[in-house]
Parts: sequence; structure tokens; C-alpha cells
Amino acid sequence: MKAKLRLPLEQYAFAEIEAEGTAEEVRDAYEELKNAFREEGEGLERKDWNKALDRYLAESKMDSEMYESMSAGQQRMIQEIKKSIKRTISKLNK
Repeated sequence: MKAKLRLPLEQYAFAEIEAEGTAEEVRDAYEELKNAFREEGEGLERKDWNKALDRYLAESKMDSEMYESMSAGQQRMIQEIKKSIKRTISKLNK
């Protein structure tokens, strides 16, 4: 099996490789390509990240294990959201 694999990076940019082998080998090549462009480590998969983010926004709760599993970029985003919530509450209380 031959495959051309594209990974979107920005609106008009992508990385592309050609892979040849079994379906599993092509899938592994795609995973390697994705991992090469991940921010600061793997972090949570999209599905788990969305669940953690939704829960934090709804309940202001975060499991410590979930937080530790996040990439540095995901952790920074949670911290910025936390600061934003505190600023918003502070403004409402004035």
C-alpha cells in the first residue's frame, strides 16, 4: 500500500510524507508525523482534552492526574482560563 499523508499545520500550511507498507505501517508513519509536530510533548488526546476543558469551564474542577497528563501548552491554557475566571468574578463583585 502506498499513501500520501498530510498533516494540517496552519490555515494554508501542511506537512506531507509518502509512506509505503502495510496498513499498520502507514498508520504508524502518520502517528510519527503527528508526533513530530505536537507541542511540548503529547499531552491529552483531543477527546480527553475536550472533556477536561469542558468540565473545568462548567465546574472549575480538575483532577490532578488529568492535569499531570497534559502537555505544558495544555497546562498553560488551563492556567490562563483560571486567571480569566478570577478576573471576571472580581469585576462582577465590584
